Amino acid sequence: MVGAGTTVNCASVPNAGTGATYIWSVTNGVITAGSGTSVINYTAGSSGAVRLAVVVNTPNACSAGSSFTNVAISAQAPQLVSPFVATNRSISILITGASVSSILQASTNFANWANVCTGTPPCLFIDPQASNYPTRFYRALLGP
Repeated sequence: MVGAGTTVNCASVPNAGTGATYIWSVTNGVITAGSGTSVINYTAGSSGAVRLAVVVNTPNACSAGSSFTNVAISAQAPQLVSPFVATNRSISILITGASVSSILQASTNFANWANVCTGTPPCLFIDPQASNYPTRFYRALLGP
């Protein structure tokens, strides 16, 4: 599942070797990188499902291989609301929005993110570890 309008989605097929060609098609989305390779990035549409299809042509093969899949689009991405810092410096955050499993991640530098909670919104997360960090950032992503 991908979020509506999300831009950093990836699809791939196994590398078919030297000389192979990959012809991708995306319905209800747009290929943003990797067209003609075994790995693409794509932007999802606003609702429904994204249909990803690929035809792989390999040298010396009698016929081309093809594959497709439909990826559901969540109408709304998870949102972090009502953050609250308690007197013991723990933080509580309410995750709302998405109606599918979501992952809350934390980072101290915006480069390295760690999963700290998984749940289906609405759910409340209390981070008792927050007081161990002078600065900590949070983000919510659609879950697996």
